[in-house]
Amino acid sequence: MTWASRDFHQFGNAGGILRIDMMGEEMELPYRAQFYIDSFGEIAAAAAQMPDGEKWLFLSRTEDGDVYTQSANRDGDVDLGKARLVTTVKTDRDGVLMSHIIACGTGIKADKEGLKKDITRGPQKAADLAMKVMKKMMAGVR
Repeated sequence: MTWASRDFHQFGNAGGILRIDMMGEEMELPYRAQFYIDSFGEIAAAAAQMPDGEKWLFLSRTEDGDVYTQSANRDGDVDLGKARLVTTVKTDRDGVLMSHIIACGTGIKADKEGLKKDITRGPQKAADLAMKVMKKMMAGVR
């Protein structure tokens, strides 16, 4: 399945500041984002324009909870309770989307309005989840 075959359409955009707390040091990064939903109401997307380029985030609901997929330096899949963060080394829209679809499997649930609401908070949520993963990894190192 591709972006075109799922018939994504833009439903909004926003700008703001991402707040990232990295071991007690707070960083702020400006962003602009466009938000999309597929025609099935199963996958929402955010395309955030960050200082280091465009970043894609995908969100779906599954029987096991929410699945967020974004680019990172390595592939990964971390369960964070009611959410799962899946990372991929792919950076292009269709590559990140394909990683997301594979991660969700066959259990994707439609929730068009809920996904639209949640993805508008997606850029900050992605940063927060990434920090949770980092803290989890650091706790394992100690």
